[in-house]
Amino acid sequence: MCEDLAFELLPKRLVFFAVVVAVFGGMFAIGANAQEKAKYKNTTWTITIIATGANERPSYGITPAATTSGCDDPSNPNPSAKSLTVCPGDKINWVIKTKEGPSYPNPGTTYLFHEESILQDPTSGQAKQGFEGPNNKMIVSQVDTSAAAGEDDKYYVSVYDRSQQRLYIDDPKIIIGTGTRDGLVNQIKEACRGLVRLFESSKDEDKVATLCDEIDDKAKQIAALPTK
Repeated sequence: MCEDLAFELLPKRLVFFAVVVAVFGGMFAIGANAQEKAKYKNTTWTITIIATGANERPSYGITPAATTSGCDDPSNPNPSAKSLTVCPGDKINWVIKTKEGPSYPNPGTTYLFHEESILQDPTSGQAKQGFEGPNNKMIVSQVDTSAAAGEDDKYYVSVYDRSQQRLYIDDPKIIIGTGTRDGLVNQIKEACRGLVRLFESSKDEDKVATLCDEIDDKAKQIAALPTK
């Protein structure tokens, strides 16, 4: 009985895939011979927090340029270091620049705190909400590979410059972009494989596997299409 109910719900579970296939279906003939683009490689961003001015808010520098992200977000058409669009899996490093006095060769202490646990310690893979960079030490993090597209995460910066006895604070944000074409196609394929595992050993396993094989074929065709 449970298996019958599960398969009855199956079309609802596959609505997303059906929509994707339908939307791109008419484009297959146009892009049949298109070459697949090179897959996007995750970016390592280095954000420099510049705590040297008279204002309590720091300014920022970033490499590479914020506009080079492999992920897009319509709500953030002009990404910057203070409002950065990233892909899941990107690495983000923060470094601090302060005024150094003669008695303070490394005067800055930086604290970062973010509301959502989308940043991880890249060594342990564990999510962290707070990061500390004492004595100008670089803060290293990685964006959660499973972070949801469109997630808007404000984080808080606090820099205390001991040489100037000045506190700088700000609240920049990180936005998880919609992803690259290849990444989204891979998500479709992976989700379908998850459905096959869900129906494993049920009487409808073969039906689900057949549907997912069709979706996988369509996804490969989508990945080969030119975007413009």
